[in-house]
Parts: sequence; structure tokens; C-alpha cells
Amino acid sequence: MAQYLITYTDVTDKTPLQGDGADKVKKLNASIEFAHRKLKAILCDELYDDMITAYNGGTPTADETALYPYCVDYLVWESYKAYLGFAQYTDTDAGVRVFTENTSIEAKPYNIQQLEGNAEQFVMVYKTELETFLLLNNTDYPTWNESSCNCHKKRRTTFGISGAGSAKKGIGMNYVSSTYWRKKLGI
Repeated sequence: MAQYLITYTDVTDKTPLQGDGADKVKKLNASIEFAHRKLKAILCDELYDDMITAYNGGTPTADETALYPYCVDYLVWESYKAYLGFAQYTDTDAGVRVFTENTSIEAKPYNIQQLEGNAEQFVMVYKTELETFLLLNNTDYPTWNESSCNCHKKRRTTFGISGAGSAKKGIGMNYVSSTYWRKKLGI
């Protein structure tokens, strides 16, 4: 059985997502797994495995405890964003169908895109905070800093605000750049 840092309840507590139908739980659990795969790419294999072990029966170190809330915030919103693409659909013997209820109307594709865009803004903020935290505290996380994949040394993630309510990668006046922090910290 797979082990994760967050659960269905974490996502429903911190996002607009409501309810707990079996279909929703199944879709969200798949989204949680997907989000963890994306987190593993950020943390690299060793640190990710250490975090999973520590929070699934192990004893977290002080450094793992400090990193944990950054991981949770990122995972929650990445899971929610991934879930939105599947939220209204269900697979039946007759093929994929749009879910409807008597008391609601189907959200139009542009409504879903707007929700996904809003969720993406949360994801980018929390991902940037997570990466910045790791960069600023790199000596506290040797399994990340000295990872055999060296992905943290290749990363060129930036986040910027370039207008009222819009977030875009790589442009803007106010941005946090892992490249900037790597140069500043000499890593």
C-alpha cells in the first residue's frame, strides 16, 4: 500500500473541495498520488523517501518537521488542481459521462479552466516557497543538497506577478528565482 504525506481530509480541509462520495475519494486519491510524484521530483529521491518514512511510522527529525508544512501546502493544492480535471466525469460501461445532479448544472469548460487557473496560482506560490525554503536551508538537507540526481542544481523555476491577479512563470517584477538563490548561496 502506498504511503503519502497527505490524505483526502487534508485536501478537503484546505481547499474549496467538499463532500466524500466514493467516486470523489477515488479521483482525489489518484490526484494525491500524482501530486506526490511531482513532489518527489522537487525533493529528489532520497529526501522524498526520508520524508515518507518519517511521517509513516518513523520519527521525523527537526529538519523534516520544518520542511513538512511546505510539502503539505504544495501537495494539497497540486492534488486539488489535478482533481479538477476529473471532477465532473465518471466512467461507466457506456463510456465516460458527465456527472449531473437534479439540484445543479454542469460547470462549463471555461469555469473549470478558471478554477484550474486559480489552483495553479496556489501551486506556484507553495512550490516557490518550498523550493526557496530548501535553497535557503540547503545545508540542513544533505540528502537533497547532495542528491545523486542533482535536479536542484539544474532547476530554473521562477514565479512572478505580472498584473492584477495573473501569475506567469518566468516574468514579472517581483519574483523568486532559484537561480538567484543558488548564486547568492554559492550552490
